Amino acid sequence: MFDSLPPDRLRFHVPAVQPELQVLKFSGDEYISRLYRFELELVSENARLPLERMLNQPAFLAFDGLDCGIHGVISRFRQGVIGDRLTHYHARLEPRLARLGLRTNYRVFQQRTVAQIIGQVLEEHGLLGDSYRFLLEEPYPPREYCVQYGESDLAFIERLCQEDGIHYHFQHSRQGHGVVFADHQSHFPRLGRALGFHPPTGLQADTQVVSQFGVSVRTAVNQVELRDHDFRKAALPLAYPSSTGEAQVLPLEHYAYPGSLRQTLDQQRGASLSKRALQRCRFNHCLAEGASDAAFLRSGHLLQLNDHPREAWNDLWLLTHVHHEGQQPQVLEEHAAADAQTRYSNTFNAIPWDVLFRPPLARPRPQVPGGQVAKVTGPPGEEVYCDALGRVKVQFHWDREGRGDAHTSCWLRVLSSWSGDRYGAVTLPRVGMAVVVSFLDNDPDQPVVSGCLPDSLHPPPYALPENRSRTVLRSRSLGGGGGYNELAMEDRAGQELLYLRAQRDYERQVGNDSHEAIGGRREVRVKGPSRVTLEAEEQRTVGGHRQVLVRASDHLVVEEGSQTRVGTVLVQHAGRQVQVSADGEVVVEGGASITLKVGGQHLVINGAGIFCSSPIQIGGAPAASQAVAPLPPELAGSQGPAALPKVVAPVMLALVAASKQADQDYCPLCEACANGRCLPLGGTR
Repeated sequence: MFDSLPPDRLRFHVPAVQPELQVLKFSGDEYISRLYRFELELVSENARLPLERMLNQPAFLAFDGLDCGIHGVISRFRQGVIGDRLTHYHARLEPRLARLGLRTNYRVFQQRTVAQIIGQVLEEHGLLGDSYRFLLEEPYPPREYCVQYGESDLAFIERLCQEDGIHYHFQHSRQGHGVVFADHQSHFPRLGRALGFHPPTGLQADTQVVSQFGVSVRTAVNQVELRDHDFRKAALPLAYPSSTGEAQVLPLEHYAYPGSLRQTLDQQRGASLSKRALQRCRFNHCLAEGASDAAFLRSGHLLQLNDHPREAWNDLWLLTHVHHEGQQPQVLEEHAAADAQTRYSNTFNAIPWDVLFRPPLARPRPQVPGGQVAKVTGPPGEEVYCDALGRVKVQFHWDREGRGDAHTSCWLRVLSSWSGDRYGAVTLPRVGMAVVVSFLDNDPDQPVVSGCLPDSLHPPPYALPENRSRTVLRSRSLGGGGGYNELAMEDRAGQELLYLRAQRDYERQVGNDSHEAIGGRREVRVKGPSRVTLEAEEQRTVGGHRQVLVRASDHLVVEEGSQTRVGTVLVQHAGRQVQVSADGEVVVEGGASITLKVGGQHLVINGAGIFCSSPIQIGGAPAASQAVAPLPPELAGSQGPAALPKVVAPVMLALVAASKQADQDYCPLCEACANGRCLPLGGTR
């Protein structure tokens, strides 16, 4: 309905424009947690108002000619019909917050609370601390990682508020308007006057009244469960149920996964988010709709209703939406009807004051359905930068504020082909690498590294496509120098190769058996010392020839017996001396004969006797023996061989017997040694 008001009650004051524009008519809507918007039709005697100059001008729409009205900025201005004396203009009045809807951004916030993030965004638009307030009852933990991904600044801050159950409303004066962010019903101001209910009767009420008021109820969710998972506490179940506590024939549950609980592991905080989700699902369970001519009604304010025949409705109601309409046809002067009057009316929605208002999730979280390319970052001088879980940091190419250092992003987990309890595969991307980042649940706040990509700065290890038949895993030595380890497989037919390269050291551990089968040649080249320790038996079979070349000394220590068996001929040659020594006996046995050759002389011992190429002379001097060479340092601690038992070989007995048969009193080769002494040079028996 429209009720008559005093003449020229509706005013539109723009400080930058004189004289004032006259209001012909207007309509507009106010909400909680939404922007208000008013469309005005104005008239002026000035037909040449500069349109550009009118944009973004602060203005105040007064409903009563004084201080009751809406303040905002002109976001749209259009010239309309030009009359004989008056020109029509059309204007749109919105809050300064509407400008936030015109700027879209991609950026990262780290370790900031919702209030800090919103405050930063508002101040970037020139909305300083006196233009907004936070009235928050609960503590809000900092968000470890929060991304504005392709959202307008307005959509971004509204989404953050909706996720945390924070609402906002506006407060107006002739000088300006401000926005209040709050999380409790107590922060909604109460209107200065109560309104009585007066249904239409055809008679004009003496005061402003509520002419229509009705209440509807609807079926709503009666329990909520939020569930989530946090890898930092993988064994901790993040499940928080909430219910109205009322007996229900059939429970109506809202179950949400993921429930946006990963930002906090605090049980109290999780329970609070679940409770707020239930309040959000039920805030409009009981909804009142009404109409009035009271120009002071504002959304986000509490209205006291009186005089309603249903006594229970005579209570405080929170106005969630107010639609305003007004007209003032008499400003057209000679073109106005004779009975033209200023009129104003509104319709509104309201909920009971004790039903906590939570804004609906009207701003969905942006989705990132595919992967994105980013660059691994870290502090200066670090080639591999990670934490205890192998997480790395990256900078996205859309991030204009990142500095490519250790603070460009949160820690990102790295996808692995296998990961268990202290076992699995670990391949950490290094600083500067180009990586593919995927997003869990398509959520930009949950990035993970899913792989690496070559680019012009990071070509493959081998030139392609020439080496397209090669599968390669090559690392790079840290600290420069160009070294690398590599495992490569060549699959070209006829050239198949498995290549393993260690830049420095190579270790292999086998817990039990090791088997190696080589179909062709085997070559081992060692430039430094080589040491093999066998703690048990060794068996070695050579199917063909064996050739060993020792360019220096050869030391062999056998702590027990040593046997060498040659099928045909054994040849040993020394360039200077061959020495055979024993702590006990030395036995030389030939199955057919023994021959000694020195300088053209020879001595033959066989089954027929002892034969010498010349008579045996008494005397002579033995060659100087050479001391046993010391063992190599690594074997210096080894013990010498154990003494062998004394054995009188058959050949030795035969030699003694042959000497006696030759009627010799002694055997120069054995008798002296048999008595435990050697003959001196030129000595006699």
